[in-house]
Amino acid sequence: MTSLAADDGWRRALRRSGALAGRGLEAVGKFLLYALAARELGAVDAGRFFLCLGAILMIATLARLGLERPLTRHVAAERAVGAYRLARQAMLRGGLVVFAVSVAAGVVLWSLSPIIARLGFHQPELQAPLRAAALVLPAQNMAYVAAYVLIGLDRAGAAQMVMNAVAPCFLVVALLAVRLTAVDLLHLYACAYAGCALLGGAIIMREAWTGDAPIGASHEPLGSLWGAGRTLLPVELSQAALLSLPTMLVGVFAGAVEVSAFSIASRVSMLVATIVISIGAMAAPGFARHHRRRAFAELRMDNQRARRAAYALCLPAVIGMTVFAWPVLGAMHAPLPGAPLCLWILLVGQLAFCLLPCQDTLLAMTGHATVLRRLALVQVAACTIGCLLLVPPLGGVGAAIASSAIWTFGAIGCALAARKLVWAEANGALAA
Repeated sequence: MTSLAADDGWRRALRRSGALAGRGLEAVGKFLLYALAARELGAVDAGRFFLCLGAILMIATLARLGLERPLTRHVAAERAVGAYRLARQAMLRGGLVVFAVSVAAGVVLWSLSPIIARLGFHQPELQAPLRAAALVLPAQNMAYVAAYVLIGLDRAGAAQMVMNAVAPCFLVVALLAVRLTAVDLLHLYACAYAGCALLGGAIIMREAWTGDAPIGASHEPLGSLWGAGRTLLPVELSQAALLSLPTMLVGVFAGAVEVSAFSIASRVSMLVATIVISIGAMAAPGFARHHRRRAFAELRMDNQRARRAAYALCLPAVIGMTVFAWPVLGAMHAPLPGAPLCLWILLVGQLAFCLLPCQDTLLAMTGHATVLRRLALVQVAACTIGCLLLVPPLGGVGAAIASSAIWTFGAIGCALAARKLVWAEANGALAA
């Protein structure tokens, strides 16, 4: 038994290392992608590319119907008590529905792209990039579905490669090899994600989907996948809005050059969130398993490990980006002098996300999606109002202020909710 436990511990350590390596590759790949896009496309075309990335993020998140974390939870929690059939059903049904909705969303975006370009962003030449973005939607979403299933299977390293690392690295190679337009880059993005979806599906097929229940496991109903998706959809949309809504509103009230400057600063600051989300992805299956088995001591240990990892990896990144904002953004060809100020403001919100890490994942994996939804609705409303008030007079700096405030509010709100709900439940169970 000791040998088996040791082997399992080594496997999990290797998988955690693989997940961090995948996130590291993603961070490097995206940094190079944004730098090369800004340099090779030029400020105007790069602004259109970043604007389309924001549109893809919002529409693709809506088309996933909030099923990302419910898929992870159902796969991990049902397998933890031997209910492999239910885990497989959740994966297949969720994947098919997301694919159908994503194709429909792509068709709608393709059809409405002339109207959106002309009336929404006052840039008729944005029509072709938006149509290219429509092709990205179904491919990206199937890669994401595969990745969240892989996270539930405790394959976070493979999930990070499928969801985050391969596509940007592929585009970097393409930009280095040939001269591309924003439309070309988006077409290649769609091809890269289609390949990632196939890769993720192949890895999932190799996993065991049958097995025996652990001794003493009890199988209480976990709840509806669709109900959890409906509850968590506002949460996923709020996180997408924190990234894309400020960029899109800068695009509405300012020019493509300022969109490019703010987008670069925003995406550099998101290195912190990228690392924290990676740590949350590694912790998510453990959170779901331990809560399902009522193993609260192990749940607390996993949460503490996640916090220590976030401090060790993110605090140096925040300090480094604060000190070296000018050379970092200069290397990425950020076109406006205000880009470093945007980065410094955005890092305040990222610091809060670093100091209170993974509490949204903890709430989602322990069945407290309703609380996350309430917080998300407040965040979306506040982000929209803040951007509408601050972006017209201040441009990218106003978007940075609104975005940073909302990240800070979300981190604090999730931490307080976790203390009230999850840890109060854990303390009661341990005392009993």
